Amino acid sequence: MSTLYIHEKLLNILSQREKTLTDQLVEGQVKDFAAFQELRARLAELANVKQQELDLLLKRIEHE
Repeated sequence: MSTLYIHEKLLNILSQREKTLTDQLVEGQVKDFAAFQELRARLAELANVKQQELDLLLKRIEHE
């Protein structure tokens, strides 16, 4: 199993989770402001992992 395959699979999983959280926020399935803040924090963390951490990990693996 190649590292690129794993990278792509993880990106797909993170994208699906982002979509789920975004749908919850947009469709109004949030019961109060605290839940809204929690969903926003989760969404921000997924974006951080997707954009920075996962790409950095792939670069490290490719250089080894």
